[in-house]
Amino acid sequence: MRNTILLLIVVAGVCTSCAKRGPGFFSIAPASPSAGNDAVIKYYFNNVIIDSNRTDTFHLRGLSQGIVDSGTLAITFRSSIPWLNTWFPLSLYTFPDGSTVTVISVSEQPGMVVLKDIGPTTPEMNYCFSLSTH
Repeated sequence: MRNTILLLIVVAGVCTSCAKRGPGFFSIAPASPSAGNDAVIKYYFNNVIIDSNRTDTFHLRGLSQGIVDSGTLAITFRSSIPWLNTWFPLSLYTFPDGSTVTVISVSEQPGMVVLKDIGPTTPEMNYCFSLSTH
C-alpha cells in the first residue's frame, strides 16, 4: 500500500510538471531572418478564450511605433485542438464541421494589440503575432 501511494505521488508530480501553462500563456519565438535585413519576431498566445462581451488585450513588447507605422504585423490563429494545426489569418477561422469563429483587430498600438470576437464566445484558440520592421 505504501509503495502504491508513493507511486501515485510521483506520477502526479510528473504530470503536473509537464502540464501546459494556464490560459493566455505565451512564448516568444527567437527572431529569424527574413528577406533583406528584416527580422521577424513571433509571439504565441495559447488556449485563449475571447468572450463575446469584451475585448482581449495582447501585450507585445516588441511592437514599436515604427512597426505600427511602416512595418508588418501579421496575426494568425488556430484551434487549440492539437490535430487542427492550420493557421488562419484574422478574421475568419473555419472548423472541419463548417462552424466558424470571427475575431477582428480593434486596436494596434505600440506594445499591444486589442482583439474582439464577433459572435458567440470563442473556443480555446492559439494566436500568433508576427512582427517585422520593413
